[in-house]
Amino acid sequence: MPDHDTRTDENTIDDLKAGQGAREGSAEPGAAGPLPGQPRRGPNRTKADLTKVSANFVNRSLIALELASEVTGDNQTDVLNRSVQLYAYIMKAVEDGKLIFIEDPRTGAKERLVLL
Repeated sequence: MPDHDTRTDENTIDDLKAGQGAREGSAEPGAAGPLPGQPRRGPNRTKADLTKVSANFVNRSLIALELASEVTGDNQTDVLNRSVQLYAYIMKAVEDGKLIFIEDPRTGAKERLVLL
């Protein structure tokens, strides 16, 4: 797990498109913000905050969804919401010419993440 919270719940879609907005407590400047209308955690969440979406998953993606839900303890809806926000943030960064790396904190080894 990363040292910082990668959740995206507070900024607007304009912030996301601009690659701006940092989450409270995030070690990373420019961490993606929420998209309007996204489900929020907690007792104040209402049906009005949700938009139902239908999607078809290949088996590999369904297994990854189940694994992500197990690892994080989040329900599948929350995993999907966070995944879409993270994907948009990464694709915007790549579009802006940035490179994405995953670093092993124990060894310092870096692996470049390339999305085709």
